[in-house]
Amino acid sequence: MSQNQIKWLAVVLMLIDHIGFMREAEPMRIIGRLSFLMFAWVFARNWERRKAENSPKKLINRLILFGILAQIPYILPITNLRINILISLALVAITFNQVHKLAGNKKIMAVIIGCISAEILGVEYGWYSLSCTLMMINLKGSGGKRWWITWLIVNILYCNQRKAIYKYSEY
Repeated sequence: MSQNQIKWLAVVLMLIDHIGFMREAEPMRIIGRLSFLMFAWVFARNWERRKAENSPKKLINRLILFGILAQIPYILPITNLRINILISLALVAITFNQVHKLAGNKKIMAVIIGCISAEILGVEYGWYSLSCTLMMINLKGSGGKRWWITWLIVNILYCNQRKAIYKYSEY
C-alpha cells in the first residue's frame, strides 16, 4: 500500500472510531483505534525522509494551527476534554526536533520530558503518541529483537493504563 492509501484507510478507521464513540459501540472503537498507528507510521516515514537542514517549524505550526481549528468540532459533539491528535503530533515533532539536536543521555531526557508534557497537556494518546511514533521512526526493516520487545512492553503498559482509567471512570 502507498502512504496515501494508508492515510485514507486511517481516515476511514478514524471515522469508524468516532461513530463507535457516539453510539457506544466498543467493537467499532477497537477497530477505529488502529487509525492512530497508521497516522503515526506515516508521520514516522515522512519524518525520516525530511532533510536534516529543513526546520520542522512549518510542520509544527501547521499541526498546531489545524489542531486548534479541529479542537472546536472535536469537543462539541463528544464533550471530550482531551486535546486532539494533531496537537499530539505537533508535540511529537517538537520532541523529535529536540532529540535530533541533542546527544547521548540528553536525547533520553528530551523523550521523557516530551512524554511527561503529553500527559500534563492531556493530548490524545498521551505519552503513547510520542513513544509509538518514536519507535516507528527507529523501525528498520522488520525490526530487531530489542525493538519488538520494547514495542510489546510499551503496548502492554499503555493497555494497562487505559484499563485502569476505564475502571476508575466507572465509579
